[in-house]
Amino acid sequence: MKRIFFTYCNIFIISILLAQNTQTEKMNIDVIEHYTSLNKNILSGEIHIKVNDMMRKNHSAQYQILFCQVTSIKHLEPIVQYNILSIKDSIQYIFNQHTWFVINHKKKTYSVENKESWCKISCLFPYLWPEILLDNMSSYYLQEKLFVTKHEILSADETPAVFSLIRQICFPAHQNITRITQTYIWDKETSLLSKSRMQIMEYKRKDISKVISDKETTLLKASFNKEEYSNFNLYDGAHYIQTWYKQTN
Repeated sequence: MKRIFFTYCNIFIISILLAQNTQTEKMNIDVIEHYTSLNKNILSGEIHIKVNDMMRKNHSAQYQILFCQVTSIKHLEPIVQYNILSIKDSIQYIFNQHTWFVINHKKKTYSVENKESWCKISCLFPYLWPEILLDNMSSYYLQEKLFVTKHEILSADETPAVFSLIRQICFPAHQNITRITQTYIWDKETSLLSKSRMQIMEYKRKDISKVISDKETTLLKASFNKEEYSNFNLYDGAHYIQTWYKQTN
């Protein structure tokens, strides 16, 4: 009789623990979805970011990014126009749905591509370049997409000041395994993604690994959804090209 009693007690305790774990998991997923979707109402804006290369001592770059979504009949999803200025090397990358400009203010040169030119790929796939568009923070604010599946989540922690999320993605590359670890930190006071980090490691075997890339991005300044960011002139490179600049294409 005692054995049956203890068996039922154990089943009852296990059921409670499983229910608690399920509830905790659901709560964590709900919290994660809340923070990863905070950018869904950001349609235009200006962000200033700093990118530190953790593999190179004292190596950092700063960018000023202006952006605005525009709708197109030919596209189901909005197209993002952007104007990116790399502060250190004074190179400006400007894209709207018709034209793609790269302006080097130091060298006083520029290149232009449009849908009618021979190099249409620059306009069809603008997110392939420059590299800063692939940064975690840039893609979060400009592309408004941060899909996180359960099996990718390593940890999700909430404190009175911040919410942090760490995800990991693994995939085979040639004979090796590439592991990408992405860290996101939201400032709870401002509800902004304030810091992100991407680490890429390559594993030849389980016990041998090599860091390929490790970059941390910090949000320095942000402003969103103001009418001024919809001004078409911001995304027309011709307004930034001086008469003495030389075209290289």
